[in-house]
Amino acid sequence: MLALEAGYVPACANEWRTGVCEKPRTLSGGSAAKSIDVVYTSLGSMFLEPAMSKEAMFTMKLEPELRDAFMAEAEASHRPASQVVRELMREFIERQRQAREYDAFLRAKVDTARAQIASGQYASDAEVEARFAARRVALRAKADGADA
Repeated sequence: MLALEAGYVPACANEWRTGVCEKPRTLSGGSAAKSIDVVYTSLGSMFLEPAMSKEAMFTMKLEPELRDAFMAEAEASHRPASQVVRELMREFIERQRQAREYDAFLRAKVDTARAQIASGQYASDAEVEARFAARRVALRAKADGADA
């Protein structure tokens, strides 16, 4: 298993080069791991990512190839894997929230339309077509008058 320590750790180009960057490493564990344990700890950092006040363990099973590719991309971006996982979680939460808000908006629109139809506040297809045919004629006449 791979343990990841959470919290913002400033990344630099030399972060993973032995003997160059001596900041504490956030990764440990073997490369053949089939799951990732993410440990969230409060670091009290004032940098880009807010510090977490509680610890939580998150274990996820995945294919070794996926884990290795993820770890390689996290390393290539000079960011701790735990930071990338937290960002992915936040993005997922935001997408789900937006989807629920849109569903509620759409449901309200449909309910309003159904109520209007039930109360007789609607136009038939023929009425709408006639109204817009008259608008097209008026716009063409206006365009022809502007060209002259």
